[in-house]
Parts: sequence; structure tokens; C-alpha cells
Amino acid sequence: TQERRATDVAPVIVTGHRQHTGLEALTTATISVLSGQDLQRARAPSLGETLTRIPGVQNNSFGPSAGRPEIRGQSGPRVALSVNGVISRDASSLSGDHASPIEPFLADSTVVLKGPATITYGGSAIGGAVEVIDNRIPLSVPRDPFSGRAEISGGYNTDFTVMGRVDGGKGNWAWHADALYRDRSDLRIPGSSKADDCREW
Repeated sequence: TQERRATDVAPVIVTGHRQHTGLEALTTATISVLSGQDLQRARAPSLGETLTRIPGVQNNSFGPSAGRPEIRGQSGPRVALSVNGVISRDASSLSGDHASPIEPFLADSTVVLKGPATITYGGSAIGGAVEVIDNRIPLSVPRDPFSGRAEISGGYNTDFTVMGRVDGGKGNWAWHADALYRDRSDLRIPGSSKADDCREW
């Protein structure tokens, strides 16, 4: 019989660099981005109305202020809403009469994803996903030590809204503050109205 001997093999070291791929690398997803002046022109009281001009996106509205994005016919818990990478879990996904707590005025950019790659956002994104970046957690120190924006709006049968945002930083510190107040009264019509009596036959 032939004697078996152990063979020593020199270790093989494989090195590599991890590449951080963004949303653009998800080739199986259709991505639409709203930012800058495009986002300013599209801003509306609700997130659904803000994104309604994007192909495949509708406003699943229960009223002027409660509008949630509907992507390719899917709505509610089938469309994930994310703010700064954190899924927003609120009552608007279960009941259409609740407004989403995401305010378009405070957003820096919005990303709408459609397609199979949206499953990376979890099982609640089988219809699509909306990612909102609002700089509440600053990723870098702003160039200007103080900047911001504010808006006051109102009118006949519209919301009375006061909102503002302030950003700044210096050295190794960055900060952000925002505030929002919105009130909507009952809808009004010219003249008076009276409901007709209904009779069951």
C-alpha cells in the first residue's frame, strides 16, 4: 500500500474593493427623480399630488389634503414610502382618509421606483417605492452657514399653511430645523344648499 501524506498548500489571498452602487445601478427598476426647480414647480399640498405628473403615478386622493402616491394601479400598503432611507409606517397606508406625514415642501428630492427592484424596500413595496430626502439628517456641512426657505399660503377652499425650513453648519457641525402648520376648514359653496329628501322604493 502507498502511504498517504498531507500536502501543505500555500494560502491564496484575494483582495477587492467594494463598490457602493446607488439607485441608478438597479437596472431592473424604472427610476424617476424630482429635484431642484422641477420639484419646486411640482410641489403640492400632498405627496401624491406632487408626483402625479410622473408616468405611471397617480394621486390616490381622499380629498384636497390627503393624497398618497399610486404606482401602476397599486396603492396603500403596496407602495412603500421612505424618508431618508427609513420606511414611513403610518395610517395612510391602511386608510385613504389619512394624509401621509411626508411634506413635499421640506423635501430636497424625491425618487420614484417602479419594477422588480423595488423589493429591496421590503414586502410593502411590491407596487413601487417613493424615497424622499429632506436633509433632516445632514450628510455634509452646508457651504452657507445659514440658509432656508419659508412659505405662507391660503385662499378660498384651500389650506391655510405656514411652513419653514432652516439649514446651516460650521466646522464639523451641521444642523437643520423645520416647522409646519396646516389647517383646512369645511368646503364652502356660493349661496346655500339643501339636501333633497330621499325615499326608498
